[in-house]
Amino acid sequence: MKASLKSQTPVQPLSTSETGAGIRGPFQWGLNSHRPHAFKAPLCPSPPRLRFQKDPPNPAFVVSQSPPSRASSCPMPRADDYFQSYTDPGVHRLMIQDTVRTEAYRDALNELIQPGMVVVDVGSGSGILSLFAARAGARRVHAVEASSMAPVIEALAKANDYENIIKVHHCRAEDLQLDGKVDLIVSEWMGYFGLAERMFESVLDVRDRFLAEDGRMVPDRFRLKLFPIQDEGLHQVHGPGSWDDPIYGFDFGPMSDYEYAELSTTAPTILPSGALGPHVSLIDLDLEFCSAEDFFFDQKVELPIECNGVVQGIGGYFEVDLAPETSLTCAPEAPATHWRQSWFPVRPFKVCCGDKLELTMQAVPRFEGDIRLPDYLMDGALMRAGKLEHSFFHRHLGSYE
Repeated sequence: MKASLKSQTPVQPLSTSETGAGIRGPFQWGLNSHRPHAFKAPLCPSPPRLRFQKDPPNPAFVVSQSPPSRASSCPMPRADDYFQSYTDPGVHRLMIQDTVRTEAYRDALNELIQPGMVVVDVGSGSGILSLFAARAGARRVHAVEASSMAPVIEALAKANDYENIIKVHHCRAEDLQLDGKVDLIVSEWMGYFGLAERMFESVLDVRDRFLAEDGRMVPDRFRLKLFPIQDEGLHQVHGPGSWDDPIYGFDFGPMSDYEYAELSTTAPTILPSGALGPHVSLIDLDLEFCSAEDFFFDQKVELPIECNGVVQGIGGYFEVDLAPETSLTCAPEAPATHWRQSWFPVRPFKVCCGDKLELTMQAVPRFEGDIRLPDYLMDGALMRAGKLEHSFFHRHLGSYE
């Protein structure tokens, strides 16, 4: 089924000079390790009013403009500096050593590539996917890399005797020029919760211009899933629960109210045992036909509650289909990846087995700050025996952590 989700908010496409297509974003670092500053995109006009206004936070903590996100709270470098910050070999070492990710892409390319195919690798980075494609039998591989890693890819191609197959294009994906159509486009474009970095826009630009009518996308399917969570550790470490108890003898309750007024997502490891109900599909996009606007969704889902407890947050993750026999998931019960899962904290509320959590969630583009990160609006209603038991609204700032 072709995707048909459309954003309610006009989306401004980003070029790779803003998204960092061809490189990886700051989500590649661990939670507590150093990250280079993100590139600050030009400011756009003030955003429209939020669609949902139910259950507003404490007025004492509502500000006229959103506080800066963690990714944009420091002075931002120029675009060239942003690209340069991802020439660190440690970034590529981290990705290659994510064997779940790397081997899934290898297996998919081995499954799909036939001798004589022409392939484009969007955001080639270390060149590992281009090397896989060449070894699988591609006649030509176009490695598109916007950072100064481009000459390194050329050296790697030569070192592995693929210099006559791999052609490196040191340019943004949007500036790529080719003589004809290609048989397959591969890219590892997913950020945290799939959407961070908005690199999908660069990939779809290449698709629209160069993919043959019977060509393949890798990945070719993208899904987001949600589930309700009770996890006191996450609530305390990655959520406002850290302010619940006195700190050095002081009441920090007002800090909790301040944080609930505008929350942030994080990417911890979520234990499967914390789920209070099944994992429910939020969106399912066919990457051969969808548009960039489809990623900025406005969806209503129902999360069944299967045991008594306290909802302290909503967990999320992405899945992609890479080939008919090869997929990649960040589900809590699956082998771990560097993406882990995404945690959307909420103000805790009690639930009973048989309840239904009706959740409307939006992903909306930013109009200021680091516009490569989407924000998420979450409007929830807990239903018990057909009656409203509890309602909430939260805004979560997307982040690289």
